[in-house]
Amino acid sequence: MKNTIVLLLVVLVLNQVVFAQLSTTTYSKGWHLEDKSESGIYGISLERAFNELLKDKTPKKKIVVAVIDSGVDTLHEDLKPV
Repeated sequence: MKNTIVLLLVVLVLNQVVFAQLSTTTYSKGWHLEDKSESGIYGISLERAFNELLKDKTPKKKIVVAVIDSGVDTLHEDLKPV
């Protein structure tokens, strides 16, 4: 009886591990940019936001954005002046 319970638990755990990464829907690489109303995939609706808010507008000033994390060499020669 004890062996049967252990075997059942092993089978249940393996079932979860094997099927954990399977997906019924295939998403594109830009899935996060999609629009729910157009593609049915939740995203930030980037194209719609651009067309409704920014199309035919020019920025008043230049904005520079930098992302610094643990993978950036802050002593690199290109970063020294900034």
